[in-house]
Amino acid sequence: MSTKSNKRNANAASSGQKSQSKTSAGNSSATPNNKDKPSASRTTATSKSATEMLAIAGKCLALAAGLTIASISFQEVLHPLYGSVPTSYHYRKVTLGAAMLSVPLGAFTGLSEQSALTGIASFLAAAPLSALWIGSWAARLGSATWGPVLTQVFIAVPVWCLSTFLISKWMSLMSTHTSGNPAISPPAVAFQLWSLVHAFEPIMFGQIHTRIRPTTILINLSSVAGAACGISYVSYINNYTTITPSANSPRPPRTTWRSYIPLVIPVLLAQISKRTSPHLIPNEPWTSRGGNVRVLARSDSMTGTVVVAENLIDNFRFLRCDHSLLGGAWMPGSRGKIYSNGLGDSIYSAFVVQEAVRLVDRSSHSKSQENALAIGLGIGVAAGALEAHGTSVTVVEIDPAVYQYAREYFGLPEPTGGAFLEDARGWVDTRASTVQNGRYTEHTTTEEGAQEISKELFDYIIHDCFSGGSVPTMLFSNGFFGAIKKMLKDDGVLAVNFAGKVGSDPAHAILNTLLDVFPTCRVFHDKIVPPPGQEAPADEHADFLNMVFFCTSAHTLTFKAPVDSDMLESPLREHILNTMSQREVSFAEIRGNSTEPAGKPLPGVEGERRWVLTDGDGRLGEWQQGTALEHWSVMRHVMKDEIWETY
Repeated sequence: MSTKSNKRNANAASSGQKSQSKTSAGNSSATPNNKDKPSASRTTATSKSATEMLAIAGKCLALAAGLTIASISFQEVLHPLYGSVPTSYHYRKVTLGAAMLSVPLGAFTGLSEQSALTGIASFLAAAPLSALWIGSWAARLGSATWGPVLTQVFIAVPVWCLSTFLISKWMSLMSTHTSGNPAISPPAVAFQLWSLVHAFEPIMFGQIHTRIRPTTILINLSSVAGAACGISYVSYINNYTTITPSANSPRPPRTTWRSYIPLVIPVLLAQISKRTSPHLIPNEPWTSRGGNVRVLARSDSMTGTVVVAENLIDNFRFLRCDHSLLGGAWMPGSRGKIYSNGLGDSIYSAFVVQEAVRLVDRSSHSKSQENALAIGLGIGVAAGALEAHGTSVTVVEIDPAVYQYAREYFGLPEPTGGAFLEDARGWVDTRASTVQNGRYTEHTTTEEGAQEISKELFDYIIHDCFSGGSVPTMLFSNGFFGAIKKMLKDDGVLAVNFAGKVGSDPAHAILNTLLDVFPTCRVFHDKIVPPPGQEAPADEHADFLNMVFFCTSAHTLTFKAPVDSDMLESPLREHILNTMSQREVSFAEIRGNSTEPAGKPLPGVEGERRWVLTDGDGRLGEWQQGTALEHWSVMRHVMKDEIWETY
């Protein structure tokens, strides 16, 4: 009995051990599987985190790229009202302030992503109209410096602020994965975005300029921002329906149909902007609302917004590029004489002063076929006059619209020597390198293939590249003037037009740079010369002059007395050419009282050579900022506000 009982107990114990062993074995095999499950969960979480970070990075880059394009357009839409220099004068400071304004916006408001995108879309859609209306009103206050600032407060600042706010918000979502890196704190993000946008602006400008109008860019960007807002709403609704609420992740607030009403605002504003000026261009010709300006033609071209219009108050036709007059001619009804082309004399005397290049005494010069080169055309007054005197004129003009309008609306004859619509620096440098034995080589391409044509050097070169209160610096260096010198005959004459203040660093520098290349120069202005016994009328901008610098390689530079044939039956030419001796500006006046140029001194350069401009010298651009601001005021004095507001 006891033996059987012991056997049963032993069997039971053995069975229990086996059962425990199996259970233990089962647990042993299950343990790795349980360990694998958290590992798989972590892999999924890591994968999801990486996907989210890539999505956030993509959104940040897309918004930064859009802001860069918008920033370029915010400036370009104001160029017709202010010009490029006044528009950009304080722009970077304004945008930095706008970017930093996003910091308190994010800290003290509960602005949602959808609301921010709707705001961006709305301000972008309204920007073309706001630029014209607010920009015109601000310009009438009379400040070239603060007018653009006031306008940008309403068009650029909101977009910059909201965009920076959004990028900071998105980057903060990344910070949970990057341990709160201070490099992506809101102030740091704002400054980095501001730096990045302005660094890429020049690159983007080269890609979009002349390809698409700034008003079109702003309206299209508004549509993109509106679409992004719609996608954000869809994502928000999806989160509402898929997220299971818990203590740690409550369900987001439910949206109602009223939440989508703001999306209508950018759509309506975009439609209004598309159907009104300045985006919508009426069929030409068209007359301004005030009835004082008639626009004959306009285009957004290489150098800006180019417009041919008629001032119906003072009766003259003019050509403008942005906020600069390229020239004009009197129309019937004015006091001047009208010629066969239906127009009268030039409204600017400077072009006639340039024509005096023909009167320079070149005693050894043979009166055979003369050749002239016009760098920068305007409306073609000087080039047309030289053609009328039998000179073969070659034109180099960077803007095709300027050349086209000079031909169509101002009677410029087709240049005998040809027209080259390209950058003057490249054109001159290429041909100057081929000069041999008094001739240069012209490479042309015809149906028969590439050809090389040997041409005579030029008797006269007229250099007129001033526009908008500034000049392209690469066309005013001793390197460029040296190339021009090669293109001139030994006794040939260069005439360089420059508008600026007498005694300023830019005027001083241009004189010294020319004298660094040519041994002989003289300078003349185009202001009214009153009859003997009378004084010139008072003018607040009396020291802002159009000056023409005449230079030659000869040791003397004198002018012959004009004869009747030189006048081309023009009262203006008769007056200007007969008063040249009273128009000279002395070197002392041009140099003023400056003992050294503004800015950082050039190492190892002393005396007057400190004002000589070399290739790559950026000082002229810096010096001209003040000139450009005063030029804006001069232009507002020349023509009324309504005329500048019609483009």
